[in-house]
Amino acid sequence: MSHLDISEKRLPQDGRTRFKVNNNRKYDLRVSILPTVYGEKIVMRLQGAESYLNVKLEDLGFEEDDLNLVREAIYSPWD
Repeated sequence: MSHLDISEKRLPQDGRTRFKVNNNRKYDLRVSILPTVYGEKIVMRLQGAESYLNVKLEDLGFEEDDLNLVREAIYSPWD
């Protein structure tokens, strides 16, 4: 579902998929797979698709100096 190569065991992979539940709410499922000495480690994140679209930078908990650095990085032109 997340468009990952299930035969690949040596490289990290990231994937995502979106689905609806019976109440027609959309959800995003993000999957990260990391190879380890003992097999694979998997992290799955389930998020409401609309809930994180309205987040402002100020709401993420950055210190003021760090927030300014992030803004500077986002708005700086790519040369």
